[in-house]
Amino acid sequence: MRVKMSSLAALLVASSSRAVSAFTTRSVVPVAARAAMTTRHMASGPMPYDDEKMPIYALGMNIGMQISSQTDFKTLLEEDELKILLSGFEDVVKGESTNDPMEILQKYGPAVNQLLRERTERIMERVKKDGKEYIEGFLDCNEEAVKTDSGLVYYSMKDGDGVSPVVADEVEVHYHGTAILFQFL
Repeated sequence: MRVKMSSLAALLVASSSRAVSAFTTRSVVPVAARAAMTTRHMASGPMPYDDEKMPIYALGMNIGMQISSQTDFKTLLEEDELKILLSGFEDVVKGESTNDPMEILQKYGPAVNQLLRERTERIMERVKKDGKEYIEGFLDCNEEAVKTDSGLVYYSMKDGDGVSPVVADEVEVHYHGTAILFQFL
C-alpha cells in the first residue's frame, strides 16, 4: 500500500480542522472537557500512552486496522516474518531505508507475490478440508440430511403436509444456513 506524504498531511490538517473525523461521527468534545473526561483505562487494561500521546497511537492503530482489513498477516506470516514486515514499514515511514523502496519492490515483488499465493493456497486447502470434515460429520449425525450433486447439504426439520407449490406460487420458508466452504469462481 502506497500513501503519499502529502495525502497523509492533508488528512492530518483536515482532521485537526474537524472537517474529517477518522474515528467517530460524533462532534469533537472541547479539549478541556475531553481531558477531564478521558481515562487511561480501557475495559481490557491500561492505555499504552498518556492522553496527550494516545491520538498518535490511535492513528497508528487506524492505519494498522486498514492494512489488516485487506490481509490477515497473522495467518499468512510467522512471528519472525511479521517483525521483518513491520521493520520494512517502519524504515519507509521514518525515511530510514538504506535502499530505494521501489528498487526493492521491483527486485523482490515477484517473490512476494509467489509467497502470498502459496500461503493463501495452503490456507484455502485447509479450509476446504475442514469444510469437508464438517459436512461428513453433519451427515453422520443427521441420517435424514441430504447432500445434493452440487454439494448442498440440507436437513428438513419439518416437512409440509399441503399441496406442493409450483413455480408461480409464493412460499414461506424458515431457513438457517451455514457457510462452511468458500469457493472463488
